[in-house]
Amino acid sequence: MTHFSDLQSGDTQTWDNIDKSVFLLSGFALENAIKAFLVYENPHWISNGRLSRSLRSHSLTRLQCQSEQIPFKSRYAWVLQGVEEGLDSWARYPCSLSVETLTNQRTITIHLWSGYIRLMSAYGNKLQKLLARRLWKGPHGFSGRWTFSGNYLAMCE
Repeated sequence: MTHFSDLQSGDTQTWDNIDKSVFLLSGFALENAIKAFLVYENPHWISNGRLSRSLRSHSLTRLQCQSEQIPFKSRYAWVLQGVEEGLDSWARYPCSLSVETLTNQRTITIHLWSGYIRLMSAYGNKLQKLLARRLWKGPHGFSGRWTFSGNYLAMCE
């Protein structure tokens, strides 16, 4: 547990360290899944040994807005927003620039976790279909088609 104390008011907040880890790992997973769609749609964004500026953001909501084929673009935006709020204190992610704008530490709720599982499942299923359906042409003449078997994303089902 992490405890935050306001020295002026005497108020104390407690944040379960497990929640902090879950936000970080789920944020990484969402970011990478969203970037997979972006690279699928824009293979030139990873060409010539450089990442496009469009891929350098860690904002889940901004990254997701760039994709045309990503599922649940508006329906599950609240999940991306909720995870971003939980990542507020991590330097890798968009964070408050002053104490006045610092958000309260978040906890993983059943509702948020269920939305995360549903969203990751949709992302994984759609990516599998896209990669299996047609030949993907990457930068520098690379191309490929992938097949998946078994319970590839069983944890998300």
